[in-house]
Amino acid sequence: MLILQTPRSLRNTKSPDEPGILSKKTTEVRHVDVRTVMVAQGMMQRLFDVGVLAIGSAGHAGMEIQFRGLRSPEKVAAMIRERQGG
Repeated sequence: MLILQTPRSLRNTKSPDEPGILSKKTTEVRHVDVRTVMVAQGMMQRLFDVGVLAIGSAGHAGMEIQFRGLRSPEKVAAMIRERQGG
């Protein structure tokens, strides 16, 4: 499982995971392969509209990518769902 603080971008067909400052390793999940999109927010996170967005793909068990401390995680989840056609 890959864990990030915030996503760098959301492309039309893929959600990239690009951690690192000095070094870089990119993992992308094609939106058509997304099996699960999960948003988790505690009470304080809901007040400040931040939370965790986790993405699971058809090719992996569990959640493959997690974005922690993400602003407006429900909006980002909706964008992913829209781009995957559902």
